[in-house]
Amino acid sequence: MSRRRSSRAALVVCCEDREHSRPYVAALVTTGVPEESIRLLTPRDPGDDPAGLTAAAGGLLLCGGPDLAPARYGEELLAGAEVFVDEPLDELEWQVLEGARAGRTPTWALCRGLQTANAFLGGTLYQDIYLQLGGVGEHSVQQPRDALVHGLEILEPDHPAVRPLGAGSPDGPVRVNSRHHQAIKDPAPGLRVLARAEDGVVEVAALDSEKWWLRGVQWHPENLVGQPAQDALWREFVAVAQNGAARS
Repeated sequence: MSRRRSSRAALVVCCEDREHSRPYVAALVTTGVPEESIRLLTPRDPGDDPAGLTAAAGGLLLCGGPDLAPARYGEELLAGAEVFVDEPLDELEWQVLEGARAGRTPTWALCRGLQTANAFLGGTLYQDIYLQLGGVGEHSVQQPRDALVHGLEILEPDHPAVRPLGAGSPDGPVRVNSRHHQAIKDPAPGLRVLARAEDGVVEVAALDSEKWWLRGVQWHPENLVGQPAQDALWREFVAVAQNGAARS
């Protein structure tokens, strides 16, 4: 994977560490992104100017990972909540999101990434859905990584962010994998909830803005490559990222 410092990296991947980034990078490469054009940022290797790099990049991918610190969305740690944070990762993601917003860099946020994006934009999270939501279903199946745990309730079938996932998709009504215990509570201003799990947990959201393409899903499509609906999501992100990289 490239470690080059060019401010014109085609695509920035922000992840907790290099090992955890591998399935995300592999999914991008499978979708047609040259591996040498991907710049990985981690708390251990954040680069000299992560915000500047991301502002100039074609796209930003925010990966899954540990929990976001409650202070990032204005809360104290909830008694009884099992919250495991990575403050350096929180700070790095804040910086790359600042850069992405400034540069209008297309951003795709997966699992923790969606939660971080929501908090960055002014929303809040459930610190622990099993503690705070009555009747919540299963959302934390760690193995196998591609286990299809639950379905989706598509709220706006015609929105491009969810069009591949509905009843008319190549896969039919889509089921997804799931391994998280936090989720969006209050959506940020301008963040549009487009799909939920059957129990109401937010699963897809998109920023309602013509200036900044930002979308996210609560599952892990990097483990579902080869499924037509999931591949369509990867292809759309790569297409907008390539258009972003080509801008003057």
